[in-house]
Amino acid sequence: MCFKLLVTKFKWKLFWLFRKKSEAKKYLHNADLEHRKVLANIIKSFKVHNLLDVGCGNGSNIYVIQKFINNSDFKFSGIDISSSSISLAKSRKYVFPNKVDFSQVDILNFFKINKNIFDCILFDATLMYLTPKELIRVMKMTSKISNNLIIHELTTKTQTIITKNGFIHDYEGIFQSLKFNYEQKKSVRSDALWKKYGNLFIVKTN
Repeated sequence: MCFKLLVTKFKWKLFWLFRKKSEAKKYLHNADLEHRKVLANIIKSFKVHNLLDVGCGNGSNIYVIQKFINNSDFKFSGIDISSSSISLAKSRKYVFPNKVDFSQVDILNFFKINKNIFDCILFDATLMYLTPKELIRVMKMTSKISNNLIIHELTTKTQTIITKNGFIHDYEGIFQSLKFNYEQKKSVRSDALWKKYGNLFIVKTN
């Protein structure tokens, strides 16, 4: 092999190495990293083998959870209604430690057509875009395909509040009406709205 070809191959290897590190930083250098570490800790404690991230966006939660769990046998799936976010996640597939099945789909449609069972389902700042009736439907459908839910949302102890950021639902009331068991923690996100209303629920549907 000629010297010029070796140099070219070496340059391309360096290019992809630096690009991978650059893309990874976009997932790690943000204000929500501490929150994502909390999610990863909870999922790791479940000792499950697969996860569905609903409203996964560009895959930032999945990336951090994969890095933290560090298990090549753990299977990850992510869905989001935003085609641009899913396209971005797919374009960065070489960054993720494990393969991820990313799909662009509406939440309600997904739960109508999905045939898979998941060990754990994550909702992180996603359910706030559903109306109270839609939320109840999703919770009922979700309980048929997973026993473990992690729900990080804005919540109230009264009737649903409508804000410019979406709905703030009474999750405790919903869980009690559906007979779900749950543990509640305060959100570690630092912005004002999440400090006031943010909560993390660890839910057992059965």
